[in-house]
Amino acid sequence: MDSPRSGHEEIIEGVREFCRIRNRNIETGFSSREYLRALRTEWITDLKDEAEGLLREYNSNLQC
Repeated sequence: MDSPRSGHEEIIEGVREFCRIRNRNIETGFSSREYLRALRTEWITDLKDEAEGLLREYNSNLQC
């Protein structure tokens, strides 16, 4: 019988694989800078960087 932890680890691994395939940041889920360049949407990278910074700040405030 699988432990609940092994199921959780499988989900985490699935999310990591999804992010790798979709070229996304594992921590934020945002598209990578390279992917945005390939789509010719470089103008959005500044907004993405700002949003990632806010998300990191928010997450760091949640940790004890």
